[in-house]
Amino acid sequence: MSPQHSFARKIYYLVGLVLLLAVLSWLGRPSTGEVSADSKEGAVSGMLELPNLAQLRDRYGLSEARLGEIDPAGATIKLATLGLRGVAANILWEKANNYKMKKDWTNLSATLQQITRLEPHFLSVWRFQAWNLSYNVSAEFDDYRERYRWVIKGIDFLREGIRRNEREPMLVWDVGWYITHKIGTADESKQFRRLFKDDDETFRRWGDFRPVEDRDNWLVGKDWFAKSEQLVDQGADLRKTTPVLFFSHKPMSQMNYSEAIEKDGVFEEKARISWSRAGQEWYDFGARTIPAVEAGQYVHLNDAEQFDAEAAKRVAASRRWSRGCGKRPANSVTRRSPPRSAKRTILPRRNALPASGSWPGSRRSGLPSRTTSLPGKSPAPTARPPSSWLARPSISRRKRRTTASIAGSSTLSIGGRGPNSSRRRKPWLPASTFTKGPKPWAAPT
Repeated sequence: MSPQHSFARKIYYLVGLVLLLAVLSWLGRPSTGEVSADSKEGAVSGMLELPNLAQLRDRYGLSEARLGEIDPAGATIKLATLGLRGVAANILWEKANNYKMKKDWTNLSATLQQITRLEPHFLSVWRFQAWNLSYNVSAEFDDYRERYRWVIKGIDFLREGIRRNEREPMLVWDVGWYITHKIGTADESKQFRRLFKDDDETFRRWGDFRPVEDRDNWLVGKDWFAKSEQLVDQGADLRKTTPVLFFSHKPMSQMNYSEAIEKDGVFEEKARISWSRAGQEWYDFGARTIPAVEAGQYVHLNDAEQFDAEAAKRVAASRRWSRGCGKRPANSVTRRSPPRSAKRTILPRRNALPASGSWPGSRRSGLPSRTTSLPGKSPAPTARPPSSWLARPSISRRKRRTTASIAGSSTLSIGGRGPNSSRRRKPWLPASTFTKGPKPWAAPT
C-alpha cells in the first residue's frame, strides 16, 4: 500500500469520527423547550428541525423530571457503570439475597439503596424488596415490636419508590395493601393496630396529621387506595392488574374497618354510620365504568341485577306463550312410566318361538340346550337361536347346569358329564361344527 493511500484512509477515519461526535452532541443536548409543530410532524427539511432525544423524552413523558424526583447520587452511579447498569443491578440483587440468608440486616438495607439508585424506574425492585422487608425479614424476629418496625421499613421503601415514580399507581396501591393486609390481618394484628395508631413519628414523617382516632390502619389504607384510583382516572396504566380487583379494595377496606371496630366493642351510632358508608362505597364501586377485556368495551357491575331481572321477565313471558300456544288435546293420552316397584315383564320378540315347541335343556320353557342326543345316536351340536328371536334371561353362575328331555329321549346334560357334575359350562361351539338338516327350533309343518 502506497503512503498516499494510507494518508487518505486516515483522513477518512478522522472525518467520520468528527461527524459522529457532531451527531452525538446534537442528540444529547438538553431540552430548551417544546419544538415547533412542523418538527412534531417529523419534518425532513433539515437535520436541525428534528427533535433531539431530550425533546422526545419531554414530549412522551419519559424524562427524569416527568417520572419523579431526580437523585444526583443515582445519576453519578449511572455514569460510573459505563452503560452496565443491568449487570451491576443483578450483582447487587444476589448480594442482597446473601445478606438476607446471613441475617445481616445492615448490609441488606445498604445494598437495597444501591440497587434503587441504579434502577430507580424498575418497578420490580421496589415491589419485590418492599415485600421482602415487610413479610420475610419481619418474620425473622420474635418481638412483635421489631416485626412492626420492619413492616414500616417496607412501607417506607415503597414510599421512596413513589417519589421516583410518581405516575405508577401500583406502588401507591401496594402501600395501601401493606397497611391494610399486613397490619390488619397478621397474627399480631391486635398489637400491630395499636402500635400503628400510637406511632406519632411515622405519621409525622409521612406528613399525615390526622387525629389519633382516625389512625386506624383500614382507614389509612383506604386513603392510599383512593390515591391509586385517582392516578388511574388521570390516565395511568394498570399494566397487568385486573381492574375489578384493583378498584374493589377501597370499599372492602371500609367494610373491614366496620367489622374491626365491632370486634373492639364499638357499636351503636359509630358502627351504623361506618356500615352505611361501606354500603354506599360498594354501590359506587358497582356503578364505576370498568374496562373489559376487549378493547373499547366497559362493564358496570350494578347492571347485573337489572339484566337478571329482565332475563327472568322474558323467560316467564316465553313460558306463558308456550303454554297458551301448545295446549294438549282433551282426548290425548299421556304415557306414564311404571313405578320402580313394579316388576319388569320380558315379552317375546317378533320372531318368538311357537307355543307348541319347547327347547331341550332349558331351565325355563323356550331356552335351548347346547348339545342334544337322540336315542341310538351320538350327541350332535345344535345352534343357538339368534338373539333377535328371543330375549335371553340372565343365568346365575351357580346354576349353570340344566337337564332336558326330547320326546322320551334320555336325559342330557349341558357342559358336563352328568346331571351332578361340577364342571363349568363350556363355550359355544363354532358355527363350522354345526350339523346340516332342519333346525330344531323350526316350526313344525
